[in-house]
Amino acid sequence: MLYNKIKTYLNRSSQFSRLLQLSDTAQNFRISGLNNSAKALALSHVFSNSEKSIFLVAENDSIAQNACDDLEVLLGKDRIFHLSGYELLPYEQFSPRKTVQLERSNTLSAAASGKIGIYVVSIKELLRTISHPDTYKKLLLKLEKNKEYNIDAILSHLVSAGYQNTSQVTQAGEISKRGGILDIFSPQYKNPLRLEFWGDEITSMREFDLSSQLSLREDLSEIIAQPIRELSLEYLKTDIPERLQNRIAEHGFYEGIEHDISLLLKETSSFLSYFTSGDCILALDDEEKFAGAQAHLFDEVQENYEKKISHVKPEIVPEPHVLFQTQADLEMKNLQTIHLTQADIIEVRSYIDFSCKTQMNYNSKLELLTADIEQLIKDHYSVIIQSDNQSQSNRMQTMLSDFADKVHFHVGVFQKGFILEDASLAVFTDHEIFNRYRQKRRFAHFKKAEALSDYEALKPGDYVVHIDYGIGIFQGIENISVQERNMDCLLLQYADNDKVYVPTDQLQQVAKFVTQEGIIPELHKLDGTRWETTKKKLKKDVEQIAADLLYLYAQRKIAAGYAFSDDTEWQKDVESSFIYEDTIDQIKATEDVKADMETTIPMERLICGDVGFGKTEVAIRAAFKAVMDSKQVAFLVPTTILAEQHYVTFSERLKDYPVRIEMLSRFVMPAKQKVILDRIKYGEADIIIGTHRLLSKDVEFKELGLIIIDEEQRFGVRHKERLKALKHNVD
Repeated sequence: MLYNKIKTYLNRSSQFSRLLQLSDTAQNFRISGLNNSAKALALSHVFSNSEKSIFLVAENDSIAQNACDDLEVLLGKDRIFHLSGYELLPYEQFSPRKTVQLERSNTLSAAASGKIGIYVVSIKELLRTISHPDTYKKLLLKLEKNKEYNIDAILSHLVSAGYQNTSQVTQAGEISKRGGILDIFSPQYKNPLRLEFWGDEITSMREFDLSSQLSLREDLSEIIAQPIRELSLEYLKTDIPERLQNRIAEHGFYEGIEHDISLLLKETSSFLSYFTSGDCILALDDEEKFAGAQAHLFDEVQENYEKKISHVKPEIVPEPHVLFQTQADLEMKNLQTIHLTQADIIEVRSYIDFSCKTQMNYNSKLELLTADIEQLIKDHYSVIIQSDNQSQSNRMQTMLSDFADKVHFHVGVFQKGFILEDASLAVFTDHEIFNRYRQKRRFAHFKKAEALSDYEALKPGDYVVHIDYGIGIFQGIENISVQERNMDCLLLQYADNDKVYVPTDQLQQVAKFVTQEGIIPELHKLDGTRWETTKKKLKKDVEQIAADLLYLYAQRKIAAGYAFSDDTEWQKDVESSFIYEDTIDQIKATEDVKADMETTIPMERLICGDVGFGKTEVAIRAAFKAVMDSKQVAFLVPTTILAEQHYVTFSERLKDYPVRIEMLSRFVMPAKQKVILDRIKYGEADIIIGTHRLLSKDVEFKELGLIIIDEEQRFGVRHKERLKALKHNVD
């Protein structure tokens, strides 16, 4: 945590000493002169020297999230809580996304439990009507080892709080009971919990791994199961409108139930009511903007309310003033308040005007940076250089090696750098040094194994393939009765309007149909033989492909490939100059690919990931590594549009290095193609990005060292035959 490293610098500052003095003695005071990241430092200083939580209110959710990011750099993630927005319009008939539900559960549960931390909300979420804290506290279920509980009562409580009862826990928010074993996946834990009962007594509580189902640590003495939803069906008021009663009876947590909290619960409140004046300091960031934000919110709420009641009975639609309160409705005056603003506030007499400068943008001009650092060191400043990742930090240490023992390097970066004159502290961010766009990647705090099962990803109208019946259309989930037993089934429609019901425990027999965009498959007939004929033909083709692959891999196994050299300084520069924060998977994929390239065994590696998750960046790094050893790279893509996109991306990323990148596709004029072919033949082109044109017989590589294929499944058999001829000893 950065704060622990720099608090000694703050203690020598008269302004930061004054800040602590006011936080101990003044009911209200104002601080000004700080940029947003320096504000986070000031709040961290107050928080770390008090025994109270801080409740920070920002103009909107984006500013609130940025504040959380800065605070996490300073204090770590365990003490920072963000009550994120629903990401929905008022009265929209949807519930928040599952990840939003779980994150809000963590924040509300921490506040209801009295956990000391910094809680960050937008003005919109401050004004939103939610469950009263006394009601919410009832939803927190504390369980202790060696105590007796009714397991069915636990199940009932958790289901009423939003947990899904499943045959096996696969994601946060699920529970599963098998005999005397109860699995619970509460969102504040990294792993699910397994409780073992002997009769009514809990004899064991431990975390376990989702995939292996093995225990991960010793027994826990107690656990707390948080609610998943913000209300419980167990604590609804009695005079609910009949239509809402029917919805709950039919669906339980129906879509958009969160908007109806005021109609369903006896007591409601704002998030601020989870705190008292004795345990909380209120911080208002640029509060002069709150009035405009509130006015915009209520305009939006009123507009959507009028649309809603035009087709829904008003008695089941909460009125705007019930859905959101106004700032005047909140009891804020009793709370000690820090006003973070440049504006004068008449009723606030105590203030500190900090001497703070925002870091300039150096636009990669290191000579300007080094000159400034030299001057700061002469003036006895402590200098910190922040970087997004360790690779970038190592790069900065190399570039600023003249200041080896005089500058501190830190992994974890603020939104904005700053210079605090009174504290003699300067904090520089690498994204402002190099004028790079910085976008912090938002990571879900939940494991890969929690992905939804396949049928939940299907939408009515999707084409599917059943192993016995062929191609059909998924029509939805239906509950049917078979031999006096109810079961959920996938309803699949086939030709001639025939139907097949597939029990959800036989999902392995069904897969989503995948084809090129725009192609509509023909439905199979249940009484026809075409599907069986197709399967037989496919089986024969697969056997032939398997034989070809065996031969290919046998050849690759005995062929001696090229072992690439260790990373050069340029390689490190390219990787550390990536403008986004590397994901954990991206780092591992890059390391694995480069490790394969550095052996003599020809590499064969598959990288999977959704669009936008950084596969191209891994390819760029591997390609650059090959070029550093004077090898050529062929990047094969299925479409001309993709070729153009990758050409632009590669050219932009490697523009500062002597790498020649060419593109071969039908977009390139024949005369230009001839020039490019000559450059490939004589080794003058380093990275060649192209469509199937790259596989033509007139394309001759001088020193091919690496082949990268984007979406290989979209290439035909003939193209792959040509590819085999290139691949015997090439990575």
